[in-house]
Amino acid sequence: MDTPKARTADDIEVLSVKNGKDSGDRALGEVVHQAVEDLGALVSGLYVLDGDSDDLVASVVAGAPPTVFTVPERIGRNSELLAAAVVRSGKAVFSASPGFDIRRDPLLRLIPYPRSFAGVPVNAGGETAGVLMALWSPPLVADPTSVVDRLRALASRLPPTALTSGSPVLRRKARPSPSPVIVPVFEVNTASGSEPGHLWGLPELPASAALTQMYQVHRLAESLNRAQGVDAVIAAAHQWIARPFDASTLVVALEDGARLNVAGFAGSPELAQAVHGRSPGHSAVVSHVLHTGQPTFVPDTRTLSESDPEIATDGVEALAALPITAGGRTTGCCLLGFDRVRHLAAEEQTLLLMMTVNMAVALERERRAEAEHALAHALQQKLLPRALPVWSCVTTTARYLSAPASAGMGGDWYDAVALPDGRIGLVVGDVEGHGVDSAVIMGQLRSSLRAYAAEGHDPAEVLARSSSLLAELDTELHATCCFVRLDPDFETAEIALAGHPPPVLRNRDGGVAVLEAPPNVPLAVLPNPHYAAGEAAVPAGSLLLLYTDGVAAGEEDDPVAAACALLEKTTVSETSSVEALADAIATRAAVPGRRRDDLALMLVRHEGAQQAPAQRVGRMAVARHDFRGAGKARRYVRNYAREHGMEQLADALEMITSELVTNALVHADSEVELRLRDHPDGVHLEVRDTDATPPIPTSVTSSEKDNAVAEHGRGIDIVDALSSQWGSSPNGRGKTVWVDVSK
Repeated sequence: MDTPKARTADDIEVLSVKNGKDSGDRALGEVVHQAVEDLGALVSGLYVLDGDSDDLVASVVAGAPPTVFTVPERIGRNSELLAAAVVRSGKAVFSASPGFDIRRDPLLRLIPYPRSFAGVPVNAGGETAGVLMALWSPPLVADPTSVVDRLRALASRLPPTALTSGSPVLRRKARPSPSPVIVPVFEVNTASGSEPGHLWGLPELPASAALTQMYQVHRLAESLNRAQGVDAVIAAAHQWIARPFDASTLVVALEDGARLNVAGFAGSPELAQAVHGRSPGHSAVVSHVLHTGQPTFVPDTRTLSESDPEIATDGVEALAALPITAGGRTTGCCLLGFDRVRHLAAEEQTLLLMMTVNMAVALERERRAEAEHALAHALQQKLLPRALPVWSCVTTTARYLSAPASAGMGGDWYDAVALPDGRIGLVVGDVEGHGVDSAVIMGQLRSSLRAYAAEGHDPAEVLARSSSLLAELDTELHATCCFVRLDPDFETAEIALAGHPPPVLRNRDGGVAVLEAPPNVPLAVLPNPHYAAGEAAVPAGSLLLLYTDGVAAGEEDDPVAAACALLEKTTVSETSSVEALADAIATRAAVPGRRRDDLALMLVRHEGAQQAPAQRVGRMAVARHDFRGAGKARRYVRNYAREHGMEQLADALEMITSELVTNALVHADSEVELRLRDHPDGVHLEVRDTDATPPIPTSVTSSEKDNAVAEHGRGIDIVDALSSQWGSSPNGRGKTVWVDVSK
């Protein structure tokens, strides 16, 4: 096989020693390969001085996984590491068992085991330009002089171009953050450990043990990437750290102020109980890990009892204590308990540390996500209504189901507002995204919708104004919304949507129907948007369901179909209580493992007016082209005023009604509906038709085009003079001209 072609800057290159095309490549590979094979080193490497930074950069490294991955890629010339001392002194260095402090030498965080180091200078042009080094574990007992001499002899075999720009390896390494060329050295029984009952792979096959270990690292990383929540991280660690090492217990303890808090455990609870809630200094082993950042491996019960009697528990014969780091700081300890004597080989110690680093990253990620989720949830609970208003004619209740912690808190909300004229505003909305920003925007939208609705604006105008407000909030977030203005007396509802699923109605007979309305665009998508509304009947005894798209279990499921299905599944016994029905719907909507979004739903049951509608409201219809209808409307209004003891208002109401009904019949060319509502301080009158064009008084016209659609005569001026206030708004089918007359 030929030497691999040139690779990308992020690749770790593997050099084929026996079959390399270039003699320089082969010579470099043979030197570090023999340092491992002939000298019995665990790992060997060639470091070259970088002319730009004056750092030592790993050029070629030989060994087997996982140890080969622990060698630092770059060492500062002034570092306390022994390789740097070789360059500074220009002399060979040997240490039978060098000590180190992980806080000062973080590059060695994955090499915790006892070891020996030997390094010899490599010269170029009469100056020290690099280091050939090797590590042994367990530490060497051989004569250090002979070891250094043999290493120096290997260094002398390096080609003249090994430390110059002419080196084929260094030409490939000419990039800002070089990765070393890896020379694999697989021996029979590599990384098999010293435990006769615990073997990695097939000992008689070279590379089997090392690759079996790296397989565990891969599967752990894969599981941690999918983990959602701290519990899932602990489960992945148990599956791919504890079990492959035959550990009977895994405990993850994190510093929480002056106490240790067990974030999770698997196996026997005794070890978790020994550390949970205790001070870090209570256990000598845990205290050492937290203060030094170095792991501790206790191979048997006697050693554990002598070194840390506080943590020695029944069933734990051996212990591995590994640091958990976040942001460069040791924040906790991972404890692996074994139910038998366990001597961990150097390769196994390295493997455990590599796996713990991966677990710590995932753990910190999920802890941050859960903290943000908790913050957003608390914020959202403050922003959602504490309780919905109580009305005699309708019963309302709402439910909110938060999203999974991994998804973050969403921006779903609900609200109910008492509106002028005894009507009721019902709101359900969803701000896109998850997190604190969504919750904050949700609170602002809820407040604005309440304010606009309380001012008496129709549903379409409420959404238009809210859209403009959201666009001014300097946010990239959009929102969907459903606003329903319910009129219990007339058993109707005006529905305005902003890209939101429409409400669903369950009739008294059990039939379910979607209350269709123009979908419109979400809030803040378009500048100065126009929103249209729809109107639907909501008879007494019916149930109205407003919801967000979280009602659908999966992203591809239809929320409208899901909402219909939830109402269709309700039983007669469930409908007797709105609260019980809301609980049942929420339970069915919370599909375990499938729901990816939060969910807000509001359930409204129209109980019917407590008093007969005729006692306070009036309603009549005029057929299209019935030009006697205006006279019928006048008589109806006069009779209504007389029946309610408002004879003093009869003339004004009759004149206003005559003008508005006549205009509707002439200009709208449609059926006309008249509505009256008695209030303590006045009468509210509405005339509805199917023409959305607002009435235009003659006095304000300025062109023939305007005059063609103007209300001829002085009718609208009369309306303005006789009323305390009046206006016109679209109602979903056309327009409503409304008038208030004070008593």
